[in-house]
Amino acid sequence: MIDVKEHFYDDDPSRGHADVRTRLKDASYFFLGNGLIQAAVQIFPSGEGTPVGLLIMDPERLAKKREALTMSHQSGLEHTLVHILSGKSSFTCRDGNVHACWTNADSVPAVHVSWRSMAFDVDEFFFCCELSKPVLVREVRVKNLQKRPATVLVKTGCLDCFVEKRVALKGGEEGLYWEAEARRLKQAFLADKRYGLVDEGRFIKRRSADGSVQKSIEALVEARLPDGVPRASCHRNPAQG
Repeated sequence: MIDVKEHFYDDDPSRGHADVRTRLKDASYFFLGNGLIQAAVQIFPSGEGTPVGLLIMDPERLAKKREALTMSHQSGLEHTLVHILSGKSSFTCRDGNVHACWTNADSVPAVHVSWRSMAFDVDEFFFCCELSKPVLVREVRVKNLQKRPATVLVKTGCLDCFVEKRVALKGGEEGLYWEAEARRLKQAFLADKRYGLVDEGRFIKRRSADGSVQKSIEALVEARLPDGVPRASCHRNPAQG
């Protein structure tokens, strides 16, 4: 039963942490629950609030967002972020680097959140695994993008309570792949006999399809270049005066 007070909204969204506001730029909410627990995963890619925040609420009461059980007056939902600690470095989700969608986990609806740091790929899954218990599962999968094995500390929490687990990760094949691709690109750029971008000891901008150095370029009329842009340009070797 809804209390009559729940029909009146008297909150000031300008007071407190940005996470207490519901209408932020590009915000998305994914609601989960089973009647015994109510939760929402908030996604704020624009940087106005916590990029990935976990709201856990009283299922018996329709309350303000700031009254969520995981909301801190000082830090909002920041403590619900996942942090990957590796050596002296800390990695977490940053603004604009997060994607979320609905999926299934163990045949129940789940929220899939993915984000990437310089060293790790992270996939998070949120779902209610049982209908008869107030339990919300947050499954975190970490993929090492580095070629070397790494032992990391995975940490998250809410308010002033935290959970953490140390995990050993194998060296990522993706890291080895991109290292090999970087070497191949460098070799092609500097030493390829047909398409290398070095000619007579100097860097050049481009070659034609036949491998010859392209010294001039002219745009076609249908290119519709803006006014003031020259339709033709010519490259001159400084050594030729």
